[in-house]
Amino acid sequence: MSLVCFLFLPFQAARATFYGEHEVGLQPMASDRYGASYYVPPDFTPDRDWPLVIVLYSDEGQKGAEFIKEWLPEIEKKHAIALFVSYLAPRNVPFSSDERILRLKTELMQQYPINRNQVLLTAYGEAAHYAFYLGAYYPKHFSSVALVAGGALGQFESLFAYGHEGVEQVAFLVLYGSHDQTIEKSAFIKRHEELVKRGYYIQMEEFEGVDHRFLPEFRTKILDWFQGLKTTERETVEQEAQNISSISFGIPKFVFDMVRGVVKS
Repeated sequence: MSLVCFLFLPFQAARATFYGEHEVGLQPMASDRYGASYYVPPDFTPDRDWPLVIVLYSDEGQKGAEFIKEWLPEIEKKHAIALFVSYLAPRNVPFSSDERILRLKTELMQQYPINRNQVLLTAYGEAAHYAFYLGAYYPKHFSSVALVAGGALGQFESLFAYGHEGVEQVAFLVLYGSHDQTIEKSAFIKRHEELVKRGYYIQMEEFEGVDHRFLPEFRTKILDWFQGLKTTERETVEQEAQNISSISFGIPKFVFDMVRGVVKS
């Protein structure tokens, strides 16, 4: 679709030019006093656009510094830039938290060439519901959202219950354990089914015997899923959903997929 647009232009619009030295490795976000850092892979060059992975983290399960450290090797393998933001649970309305995260994302995009169509937001546990809300409420800021041990069900669901313009172009991945006591499974699945019927693109995967925890292999799974999405154009998510025409059986027991009303079980 973007190619058609360029046909009407006398020349292709120039991409932004990024001057000066660019630090690589893990760096603090100096403008944030609550805990935010970013990572630039060692092979970074400013002559192309890079995917961005935004990780919301808390001390749930393990300390934030350890959680970040374990993400770095996987992100480096995928040749992506990363933004790590400490999750501050909103008390009532979330908008001040939203402003902080979107501001940090904008600051990073002003420093480094980021592909706006390849922006992943991911979170675990208590931060996962907020991340789902953030992706649904601000769909123009994210191409995909990956969640572990949490999802649409929670205190902010009324804010995205009816969807926002462009939300059908955001891909959601929800990973959860069959033994997670923080999730009421029937209500959890039902809520996501309702959103699928409203146009959301959601893939859910249940892991047999797993309780409320973040398995090390989830990082690889999330980043492989993100990399596998055809995100050069935001419309691709909707097109892929339209290509699914039948219910598929015979897949592993722990996988439960929902794609725009089609349920695999």
